[in-house]
Amino acid sequence: MPEALTVASAGFRTAWIFGRFAVPSSSCRSLRSCIPRIPAAALVSADFERVSFAHAGCAALVSSVMFGLGHGSMSVPAIAAGLAYGGLAMRTRRFGEAVIAHATTNFLLALIVLIFGQWQLW
Repeated sequence: MPEALTVASAGFRTAWIFGRFAVPSSSCRSLRSCIPRIPAAALVSADFERVSFAHAGCAALVSSVMFGLGHGSMSVPAIAAGLAYGGLAMRTRRFGEAVIAHATTNFLLALIVLIFGQWQLW
């Protein structure tokens, strides 16, 4: 996609970059809503919202791997980031901090891509 962006119109590039900021938050919600339907995550509970954060390690591992696999060539760093976000949620017993950490990661990554032209990171 980076090569296609270099020859695309400014309007398309702007919309695509905006989408990179908007899509992750919706993808996180979608992924969390799908996790309970996956057999490995069912090891924790079919009722995801009632699982204690102290017992969510299996779900955090499964969701981190799925998160990573959705990031193509950047799957290994994405799995590591997913584990960090999951660990943060388990440590604080809230999702808010993990969502903020993910948004911060996306913002900093966007700055690196846009300032230094490291399009392969997207």
